Amino acid sequence: MNVFSSIKITDVGFENMGKVLVAQKRLEKLSLDFSLCRITKNGFLTFGNSLKTLSKLNSLSLRFQGSEINNRGLEYLGNGLKGLSLLEKISLTFSKSDEITDEGFEYLSEGLKTLGFLRYLYWDFSMCLKITEKGLKSLAEGLKELRCLENIDMNFDYCEEITSEASARFLQSLKSHLPSLKKISSDII
Repeated sequence: MNVFSSIKITDVGFENMGKVLVAQKRLEKLSLDFSLCRITKNGFLTFGNSLKTLSKLNSLSLRFQGSEINNRGLEYLGNGLKGLSLLEKISLTFSKSDEITDEGFEYLSEGLKTLGFLRYLYWDFSMCLKITEKGLKSLAEGLKELRCLENIDMNFDYCEEITSEASARFLQSLKSHLPSLKKISSDII
């Protein structure tokens, strides 16, 4: 199922999308683009609960570039990931999201670490100015649980609170704890 972005989607549309997803029990691939949409915690709560029901899903791509997502939205999304035990590939884009902090990273990491079959992770938090080294540490802790993870591609461009030293420590931590890891790429400017 592919849905293209529309800046007109708000909580009501997001909640309705969640309700439609509940009926898609056999869905294996899902790609949704909610860039520039106005979705609050209520929409994310419904969507996260709906996401949990997609137990056959093996590929997920979600784009929230420039949307109004915040830590609470990431908490509900992270909870939704916990039901996706067969997920092998995930792509998450949150670039230019001004309200995401280290706390949001902790929530997403909790959901990610339950994805035991995850092999590919793409993560874009470029221009999220409130993320620090503490957020990277939370992410590393969550990813250490993923023994099947082979490829990681992350973008933290223009995250001003993440230094090149913090990035190096983060990458080294991943390499030392993930024996299955074949490729890792990270952009941090």
